[in-house]
Amino acid sequence: MGATINQIVMSLLSSIGFGILFNLRGRRLMLAGVGGMLGWTLYLILYHYTGQEVVCYGLATIVTTLYSQALARIVKSPATLFLVPSVVPMLPGGYLYYTMLYAVQGNWEQFLSEGVLTLSTAAAIAVGIMVGSSLYTTLLAVKRMLTGERRDRAA
Repeated sequence: MGATINQIVMSLLSSIGFGILFNLRGRRLMLAGVGGMLGWTLYLILYHYTGQEVVCYGLATIVTTLYSQALARIVKSPATLFLVPSVVPMLPGGYLYYTMLYAVQGNWEQFLSEGVLTLSTAAAIAVGIMVGSSLYTTLLAVKRMLTGERRDRAA
């Protein structure tokens, strides 16, 4: 339990740290951190119940993308300002490290195994971002259609 709380806190701090690189300040910085914490917490919960790493990364990324897109509209900022720092805790840096370690050691069986996991995780994150963005756009279109709201308000 303590290790899980440590992971959640570190996901918040890593997203905040990366948000600083994006020049986020104040409320926006904290919201980006919360996005990273939300994504990683969801990943941990899903993984606890399913044990399917790649699927959990993809689903957590979809939710993180939806969070970032919605937040961008609320705060009136580009979604990437929230999305990139929020996804940072899920990046497969550890997997990549071990992939390269096995390659350097000449352990080709482990290299291939870890390499497939690294690429699968990266692909799940990329697909999660695409699906989340498409889903958000579709939800906005449905909302506009149901409320009769026009898209071009500049008239």
